[in-house]
Amino acid sequence: MKNTTKLLCILLSLLFAFGAVVLPAAAADASGALTDTASWRFADGTFTVRGAGEIPDDVLAAAVSPYKSQIKRVVVENGIVSLGRRAFLWCDALESVSLPGSMKRISNDCFSGCPALKKIDIPGGVQVIGSGAFMDCASLKSATLPASLHVIESDAFRGCASLKEIRFPSSLCYIGFEAFMASGLTSVTLPGSVRALDGWAFSQCKSLTHAVLSPGLTMLCDCVFQNSALEYVVIPKSIRSVSDATFYNCTLKEIYYEGTEAEFKAIDIIGGSDLLNVSGTTEKLFSTAALHIQYDGLLSRGDMDEKDGVTTGDARKVLRTAVALDAVAPATYDFYRADVNSDGDITTADARLVLRGAVKLEDLTALAPPRPKTYTEKELAALEAFQGTLTELLQQYDVPQLYGLGSRIAVFPGENRTVALLFTSDGALYNTCAASPKNTLAELMKFKKGDAISAVQAKEPNAAKGIYAALGRYAPYAILAATTDGHTVIFSFSNDALSGLAVY
Repeated sequence: MKNTTKLLCILLSLLFAFGAVVLPAAAADASGALTDTASWRFADGTFTVRGAGEIPDDVLAAAVSPYKSQIKRVVVENGIVSLGRRAFLWCDALESVSLPGSMKRISNDCFSGCPALKKIDIPGGVQVIGSGAFMDCASLKSATLPASLHVIESDAFRGCASLKEIRFPSSLCYIGFEAFMASGLTSVTLPGSVRALDGWAFSQCKSLTHAVLSPGLTMLCDCVFQNSALEYVVIPKSIRSVSDATFYNCTLKEIYYEGTEAEFKAIDIIGGSDLLNVSGTTEKLFSTAALHIQYDGLLSRGDMDEKDGVTTGDARKVLRTAVALDAVAPATYDFYRADVNSDGDITTADARLVLRGAVKLEDLTALAPPRPKTYTEKELAALEAFQGTLTELLQQYDVPQLYGLGSRIAVFPGENRTVALLFTSDGALYNTCAASPKNTLAELMKFKKGDAISAVQAKEPNAAKGIYAALGRYAPYAILAATTDGHTVIFSFSNDALSGLAVY
């Protein structure tokens, strides 16, 4: 009996000793420093980040690593500006996140692969949602974007299959490559502030049936809606060119176009000849879908209450918003209706236009988005000296033209020359080119699809030397830009042959 009791005591002692080793890992209460001004603590399933400033890339990720499967809640206290890349990557149990108003950026892959996360409220002050920030968060149903947001980078919400709806703020100017690819979105409405929509942004969205495009766009890149369920699209008359694969394998049935039939037919469809006869390409869909000309439905300018057309009551509502007596949420149809001049803000100028529309002095449906800005020589010189990233460029400048084909080119037209800034696919600036062509627009327009690059180089040596050479590493695609007679001309090439030409 004594031996049995002794043996039992020994076993219990071993169990307690074993528990002393294991229990701290299962119910950890730990803390540590991240930088000289920031620290972390983990207790009872909550991971807290406190302090001030930016957390360098991978520093927080290293602190989080031992607790990935145990973190249920993340709390970031005020003062923290960014968390660094991969901070909470693959935290399987993470259910809720609280972010402070001091945040300026959601870092790359910050919350990627968190399958239990269902909701995220991005606080005001955040300007950039980084690449892959919420990628493959399969349970994410709600994402609130702030009025401060400028940029949604590549893959940011890719694979968020439960995300059915999202409101884009009027501050947003860029949506990156594959940003919402394979998400659960059912409809998309882009505000007039969106200047660039990169390739594959909404591709493989199997529930996406409706899209209203931004009047700030002039070009639709490759495969933006490829393999989606898109049936209904509103196209602004600002669109000048569309990739032949923009709507590839969509079920497009209705096209609502804000311009005239002649303007619609003038849209340049850019793509290789091998695609032109494939069922489901843009050219096929544009010829078979029902076309509604001079449409002004969902974006009806000035009609705030949607009751009796544009009235003095609508003008009064816009004026009250302009002078801050009332507020119109930036990510609502009301904002788009009130911002009748499409400048991204609601001012007394909008109220005046709505009043003129109410008394039949102005046809608000005929208002076109502002033409891209022509830059002064001083501004062009500043752009040539620019050394930042694509994100910083979009925050600082009104980019009139951005083209994405793996790399990105931002084109700034001046009166006598063009400055083009070229970026790698990860947003880093790698070349600047200034072109001062002398030939006329009529001569430029003599080029046609299939012409070799050498022919264009002969007429555009300055542009070709800089832009084509810089993009050569991304063959078979290349682009060169030129300004002449007050126009910007974009040439696109595929396998050394001209595949498209657009004039702005």
